[in-house]
Amino acid sequence: MTVLLNVLNAYNQKHCFFMHLKGAVVQSSSTLSQTVAVIVAVISVLVLTHFVPQQSFYPHGIVLPAKQVRPATQPDTVRIYQVLPNTAQKLGRLSIEMHAAKGRNQRVDEARIIAKAQSLASSVGANGMVFDLMYGGSPEGSALNNYYLMGYAIYASVPDELNINFISPIES
Repeated sequence: MTVLLNVLNAYNQKHCFFMHLKGAVVQSSSTLSQTVAVIVAVISVLVLTHFVPQQSFYPHGIVLPAKQVRPATQPDTVRIYQVLPNTAQKLGRLSIEMHAAKGRNQRVDEARIIAKAQSLASSVGANGMVFDLMYGGSPEGSALNNYYLMGYAIYASVPDELNINFISPIES
């Protein structure tokens, strides 16, 4: 450290560029250069934040189609079933993942991932889907949560008319 100060002192005496202030070597135009450096840093940060992409937490996933699929349907016609109906035909396997920032509205995040599942299910001609939605912390950072949706895109035959005039076993 003393060697560096000696070199700077020798340079100062030759070129009158540095001055001594309380035992420290300070550049005579340091206030101006510090101001310029701060302004350049602020402008750089503003420019970089403009070009840095915003974090987008949208669901990403795939549907693995079965051997036989149906013509595509509209996503709003895809119903959610709690259990797989007996007469359902599996048209594909759904696998969707979404990251979300902690503190966000969990219902909105769940609605996004379910809408993505309906869109994928409709692409293979499904009119229904059965899935498990899992939620938990992300291994990639404590500021993120993960949603996982795993399930099936199905086609469940729905009768056009329901016969409500049947005789129940209790009445007979």
